[in-house]
Amino acid sequence: MNDQKFKILMVEDNPGDARLLSLFLSQAGAGRYEAVHAARLSEGLERLAADSIDLVLLDLGLPDGQGLDTLRRMQARFPSAPIIVLTGLDDEGLAVQAVQAGAQDYLVKGRVDEYSLLRAVRYAIERRHAEQALRESNAFNTMLLQTIPFGMDIVDEGGQMLFLNPEMEKAVGQNALGARCWELYKDDRQQCADCPLKQNIEVGRQNTIETSGVLGGKTFEISHIGIIFRGKKAVLEIF
Repeated sequence: MNDQKFKILMVEDNPGDARLLSLFLSQAGAGRYEAVHAARLSEGLERLAADSIDLVLLDLGLPDGQGLDTLRRMQARFPSAPIIVLTGLDDEGLAVQAVQAGAQDYLVKGRVDEYSLLRAVRYAIERRHAEQALRESNAFNTMLLQTIPFGMDIVDEGGQMLFLNPEMEKAVGQNALGARCWELYKDDRQQCADCPLKQNIEVGRQNTIETSGVLGGKTFEISHIGIIFRGKKAVLEIF
């Protein structure tokens, strides 16, 4: 995270806990973290609306918010804010539920020290930045696939259609998701002679073939690229 400075909002109604967390951030954070404090959920929501906050430390037991409802209310107003929940010694089950509901992590009061706090804060911010970068990358890739003026599709290792861009949908003229590519495209419903699906797919590997009898007798040059799509190996085909 280099030398960038981060502003952390502590939504905590216990002044002693808030002072301790602020001290930990100051001691272990080497000046990278500025802590601001809100004693109530409503005050925290106002602070988020008015200020640029990088991370929230959220107590799940507040005068105006209890349990998961506290987390949900904050997420509803500010879905992009990374949140670490704070919980008591007897509420770890609730904290796990909070993480499952979208919190980045949880810390148990009475067990946290400056090192565990700093580690949780650093990882939560890094994860959120990585998630944002991935969303931006996916949005760009989707835009590219949807607007490029070539027929493009993505098929899994068995040849099943996972994605078609608008140009390919127009050429096929039907809902093709789930169909086998050769059954959909080839007039004889057979795989192309040099189809990469006949071999093990290697991510990043490319090949180009020319095949005839496609989509009503046409001849196409088809480029294949091994990719990861939705967590699994696949082939991007460009016609």
